Amino acid sequence: MDHVALVPEDEATILDDAGQSARHIADQLGHARPSLTQDVYMARRAKNPDAEAAFKTALNRSPDVADRLGHGDAADVTGTYG
Repeated sequence: MDHVALVPEDEATILDDAGQSARHIADQLGHARPSLTQDVYMARRAKNPDAEAAFKTALNRSPDVADRLGHGDAADVTGTYG
């Protein structure tokens, strides 16, 4: 298999999605501290799917909140807010 060069963000995301621990991802990226890996590369999405779903549901039901936040149509719960 050929070596594929990935940017650290992509590499961390792939490993995080695969369920690897922060320590394992930090080792792969050459970081001495897993906290750096978590702070920089692993904090880009909701870790609690229930909380994310509740937030999207609340926005979907509240057009005024979606409007105040500048998130477009309240019915747009795709995250694109286009």
